[in-house]
Amino acid sequence: MPDHFEPIARDVEALLAQALNDPRVQFIEQPSWYNAGWRPASCSTETCERLGGSDDARKRRHESLSWSKPSVGQERRGPVIAPTASPWPNQPCPHLGCSRRIRDLLAEMVPGKDQASAEFKAVVGQQPGGAITCPFCQGALEYEADGKTLVPSQRTPLRYSRGKMEGRATDYGSQKNPPNPQMTSEEWIAEDKLMPGALQGYTYAEDPQP
Repeated sequence: MPDHFEPIARDVEALLAQALNDPRVQFIEQPSWYNAGWRPASCSTETCERLGGSDDARKRRHESLSWSKPSVGQERRGPVIAPTASPWPNQPCPHLGCSRRIRDLLAEMVPGKDQASAEFKAVVGQQPGGAITCPFCQGALEYEADGKTLVPSQRTPLRYSRGKMEGRATDYGSQKNPPNPQMTSEEWIAEDKLMPGALQGYTYAEDPQP
């Protein structure tokens, strides 16, 4: 490993150690086609000619910028740290009287205990079988079999966690200049997710259900 990568490697190891003890981090089984390791690789002759420079400069460039997956023989399996993917439908709510554009379903805001359910997996997999609330009208939504279209659902929908929403809003607001750690969930989703009007009067998973 080049010397200039060693501080990065130490930082990555420290982050992994923290993640292993963080209950918010989910682990997924690594698929057979996934190559977990990465290593420096050489540029193509065409790329080198285009970028120019001496042989030493090209070598340093390869070590710093060019990466490729290892060969199949180097593939290894094991748990991979992965964030919960949330679909970005970017389409109007299909419920009559709403029709506001849902840019992000915010599935990662569902309580952790519900994320192990088949319904949650259907939502994030963009398949029928699970429903989540519209962040505007709170109507139940699920995907059609085409994996693209949201339709009204008769299922009991998954709901967002108040604690997760407020935590995300606080984190986002604290990073603004000037900081605004009192930012509300409604303000965060309007500014960061471009969905003004969402979460107004929302009934969270922790609240008494209607």
